[in-house]
Amino acid sequence: VSRHTYYVYKEIEKLEDFPYKEDLLLASIYHDLGKAHCKSFENYKGETKRYASFIGHENVSAQLFYNYFKSFGFDEDRLIRIVKLISLHMKHYNESPKTDKLLKPLLNDEEQLLLKMLNLADMTAK
Repeated sequence: VSRHTYYVYKEIEKLEDFPYKEDLLLASIYHDLGKAHCKSFENYKGETKRYASFIGHENVSAQLFYNYFKSFGFDEDRLIRIVKLISLHMKHYNESPKTDKLLKPLLNDEEQLLLKMLNLADMTAK
């Protein structure tokens, strides 16, 4: 996870003068932090699997981020923007009409672009 997080961060870091770049960098660092709490060898159906899954890690990651940075006195609007990115990073725009319909009311235009950038960095990171 740490190596992947590093490469996601480096992908975001390449963006030049991108709006809310610092927020994207924070989201890239924290987007998978909850995996340590969610590791399981069972799938959604409770069936034992050979390889680990991390079901719900995005929500745990978002909650950890919020709790940490709230205590540092971060602005609430900024916190919520980053929490949205972290908690929705497993949902990809243009994955399906159903996903797009789900995400549209949750994110403003800027947030939609930020999520796309985080998704791209997450998918291209080694």
